[in-house]
Amino acid sequence: MTESSRSIVRRWLFTAVVDLGEQAYRQQVHARISHLFGEEFSAEDMRPHIGRRGEAAWQNNVDSLYDQLKH
Repeated sequence: MTESSRSIVRRWLFTAVVDLGEQAYRQQVHARISHLFGEEFSAEDMRPHIGRRGEAAWQNNVDSLYDQLKH
């Protein structure tokens, strides 16, 4: 199994931001995504990305899209 695709991660992010509103902070977004979609995470989604202080791959992928969305 592989990490969830960019389109899936984008769906998670947009759903969380819509639920939380425009003041959605990163940690709130992570918590909301985990709550709503945690059962969908693959084993690879849960593995930490090297150099990201043990942050799970799904969180790193969400953060990347989140930064793009803010800009």
